[in-house]
Order: sequence, then C-alpha cells, then structure tokens
Amino acid sequence: MPSQNVVVIVVLIVLGVIAAHLALLRHINSRATHLYQQRDASELASYLEKGYVRRLMPAYNHGCLVLAAHELSGDATGAKKVIDSLVDIAAPGAQRNDLASRAVNHYVSTGDSTGAHRFVNRLRTKGEAALCDELDRLIEIEIDGSDKYLDEMTSALEAADSPTKKRLYALIAKQYENRGDIGKAKQARDAARAC
Repeated sequence: MPSQNVVVIVVLIVLGVIAAHLALLRHINSRATHLYQQRDASELASYLEKGYVRRLMPAYNHGCLVLAAHELSGDATGAKKVIDSLVDIAAPGAQRNDLASRAVNHYVSTGDSTGAHRFVNRLRTKGEAALCDELDRLIEIEIDGSDKYLDEMTSALEAADSPTKKRLYALIAKQYENRGDIGKAKQARDAARAC
C-alpha cells in the first residue's frame, strides 16, 4: 500500500475519533442539562459519576455540574467541597470569574460568611487580588450586613455606565436595607430597574 494511502487512512481515523468524541460530549452535556432542568439531583449526581462521563468531560465543566447537583439536593457541605476542588482547577480569567460567581452565589444563598471569606482567601492565593477585593465587598454587603461602601458607591454612580450603575444601585439598595432604611432601599432598587 502506498504511503499516501496510509496517511489518508490515518487522517480519516483521527477525524472519525474526534467527531465521535464531540458527538459523545454533546450527548453527555444534553443528558446532564436535561437532568438539571428536571431538578433531579440524585439522578444527575449518579450520571456524573459514570466513568465515561468523568473521563470525557473537561474537569471544570464536570465540577460545575457536580456543584449544581449538590445545590439541587441542598447539600451545602458537598457543595463547599466541590467549590474547594474547583479553585485548584479553574483557569485564570473566565473560569475563575465564573467560579467566583457560582461560589459567592452559593455562600450568599446559605448565609455562610466564614465559607465565603475562606473561598476568597483561597482564590487570592491564586493571584486574583482585584477580583477578590470586589468579592470581599460583595460578601460584606450581602452576608455580613455592611453599609460601609455606601458613600463610595453613591459617588461612583456619576461616572458609571448603565450596567455598572445597575449593579451599584443594587448594592446601594442592599446597604440601605442593612441600615434599616427601607424607603431609600426601595428608591435605589427602582433606580436599578430604570437603568
């Protein structure tokens, strides 16, 4: 057999393997998404533990789905363990930002200030100082009940673009709520909706 034919056959085999792998990944993601949408935590967790699912899915994506399964089942301890493992595998940039959002949402929903601050400190060791400073503020406002950033955030409204204004108004509203000033909290929420 001529060497050109061998090269063509090898290329076709490689392309076939890649196509099969991508098709299987689409199937895995589709099945996991369906189980998540059905709010079936135990079935989702079982599916994610299958060997081929764990081997074929990217580790970060798999971890995020495992986190979702723990959150669906109300397993805060399991969710914390998954968040801790994701800190070590999340790539800088988009994945770490995504993880920060997921983790802080989890800790805010459970009211776990200690866990939230511990997560931020672990993320800080990965070189994410600017992100962590922002997360510390958010945790202080949302979980710890702080209002110490109210003046700073109110001043920042003037130079902020529309999406930033919306976020600032929401945090300002929460800080007024933390102070017990429900009227000003409502005004800030209304302003956030108007952005």
